[in-house]
Amino acid sequence: MRNTLQLLLLILALLLQSGCGLLLGNVKPVDEKSDSYGVADLSKESPDWVRLEQSPKTDDSTNDPKANGGSGPSELPDVAFQSQKTAAVISLNSACRPSTETERKDLRNFTNLLLLGISNISLRDEKEITIQDTPALQTTIRGTLNGQPIALRTVVLKRKSCLYDITYIARPDAFGENEDTFSHFVASLRLK
Repeated sequence: MRNTLQLLLLILALLLQSGCGLLLGNVKPVDEKSDSYGVADLSKESPDWVRLEQSPKTDDSTNDPKANGGSGPSELPDVAFQSQKTAAVISLNSACRPSTETERKDLRNFTNLLLLGISNISLRDEKEITIQDTPALQTTIRGTLNGQPIALRTVVLKRKSCLYDITYIARPDAFGENEDTFSHFVASLRLK
């Protein structure tokens, strides 16, 4: 079961990674990550949480991470942590592009793009919140991804030219165990 959940989490991570790229248009990939924030390092706060290291695929002949369909650095989450106890994952992804400052899409549209691929949604709860005087949308869902039940909470916010999505995904039966950790992670976000 743990291997199945890890596979599902990997698939969801791939969906979420491309989510911000989709959000900002498909003509050109996201240009850069935000360096204008700080967030808690869960791996330093609790021995249960380990930081997931990113290793983009590279074409050995060119050292280009985007060659041969690999993921470029802007398509990977900025940071991701996994609970050793429940296999839950908490991640933060940012995508910056000057055009996002003038886009008029609301946070619900951005959230919906993040949730593509999740079916049989049995619960959807949305709540408008504020993070450092910035409007954000928190969405909690229960559904199915590749035939496996999942629970997911995401917080999406936009500040200046950057879009941030903070995500928590777990098995439905273990979702409650790390809700406080996710809330702490969201509250630790410091936008500069």
